[in-house]
Amino acid sequence: MAGEDLGSMLDTLSKGLSLDPGLLMIGALAMLLVIVLVIVTFLGYFRVLLTIAQFAYPIARVKAIGNPFIRPETLQRMRETRNIYEACTAVREAGAGLDIPENARPEDVDRILDAWYINEFNALLGTLPDSIKPFFLAYQGVLEVEQLVKAVRMIYSPWGTAGISSRLIPVGCLTPERLRNLDGASGIRELAARLSGTPYEEALSGIVPLAEQSSSPFPVENTLWRFSLERLNLSRIHIDPSHLSAVAGFLGIFTDVTNILTLLRAKRQGIPADVVSEWFVPGGAVYEEWRLAQLYENRGVKEIINQLAGTDYYTVLSFALSDAEEPDLSMLEIALDRFLLARVVSLSQVHHLQGGPLIKYAIARRYEVRNLRVLFHSLYEGLSITDVSRFIVTEASLS
Repeated sequence: MAGEDLGSMLDTLSKGLSLDPGLLMIGALAMLLVIVLVIVTFLGYFRVLLTIAQFAYPIARVKAIGNPFIRPETLQRMRETRNIYEACTAVREAGAGLDIPENARPEDVDRILDAWYINEFNALLGTLPDSIKPFFLAYQGVLEVEQLVKAVRMIYSPWGTAGISSRLIPVGCLTPERLRNLDGASGIRELAARLSGTPYEEALSGIVPLAEQSSSPFPVENTLWRFSLERLNLSRIHIDPSHLSAVAGFLGIFTDVTNILTLLRAKRQGIPADVVSEWFVPGGAVYEEWRLAQLYENRGVKEIINQLAGTDYYTVLSFALSDAEEPDLSMLEIALDRFLLARVVSLSQVHHLQGGPLIKYAIARRYEVRNLRVLFHSLYEGLSITDVSRFIVTEASLS
């Protein structure tokens, strides 16, 4: 019945317009197709506009807060301070919401800075759109590992882990109760057992035999970093595809930098090649695991760096090489950190309406904490600015 009514309507309309019914049908279908195309195009633009609107508040927020302690002018003000009082005043004047008491001891400063970093990251998490949040939840694992690495180093230290919870900051799955449960852990096996119910129990359990044979925490630390980076790389499959460019751009560089540092540290420590080859994380922007394993076959750190020729990594690392036969690994690490920060700043400018500024804010906060730690400890220890400036990472330097 409906089809007959439609046919009758078209027949009447065609007679009224003196048009052939077939031509009228073709015209109607063409008009319908145009309308569908307009709607589809509009929906595409609407989706883009909706995404921009979802990111507007978190981006505006992080830009308003900023990352003052990677800016050369702010750090220059910090360098000019002569005592703890002036340094605390300079920190407050920077307007980052960080308050360090004038009577704070070095260990107090470390804890205050860690707590500030974690609190700032948690505040960022609370503002993020669901479309990119899985990546930042995975990055929270990096903050967890930073705390666990401190616990591992205490296990290998002569002082042990008594009172360890007072030196760690709760973050993610490392709740205050779980951290209190770590007090007095006597070894990696026991540490893994006390982390029951967290992802780190299984990760640490697998390294127990090697950890018990080693006098260095390096194998355990590297296992934790690899675990967190693998989870971080997997997070890309859970985010909206429109954010993948910014996230993948960061992950590729971050993975490369982490793998290269692992390569150089392991070579200096003399770790067997078959052990090191299991520590490299897939997903690097330039280097795959098999190539890193080949690089490890070189005789020393300098030879490995020379084999990076033709890449940005060689450029930044060659600047940090000295005439000494054994390069200073701390300087190589600083060079790579400056490179990573520069790339994150670049990503924030390219992807300025979505994830770029948020990734930059989170990564830069990490370097801000380290910069402040270096500057405060230099005041406590009476070191000159010249001695510590080379350890500072700013957004304006690569060398």
